[in-house]
Amino acid sequence: MLKDQVKKHSKIIIACLYALTVSIAFNFFWLPGRIYASGITGFSQLIVSVVESFLGISFSIPSLADNFLVCH
Repeated sequence: MLKDQVKKHSKIIIACLYALTVSIAFNFFWLPGRIYASGITGFSQLIVSVVESFLGISFSIPSLADNFLVCH
């Protein structure tokens, strides 16, 4: 029983550390270097780039991803 709880908590801690390191990499390297990710994040980056280029409207990727996920 205790072993299962430790295993579950270690997976949660590892997932949180992964999310933290990816967010740091995303904000410090991917966005300034105009490197596009895959999946919903890359799609959001592409939409933000196109809208900023053609319409001059600036908004954040997390807000776009949140709105996309809520709508679907």
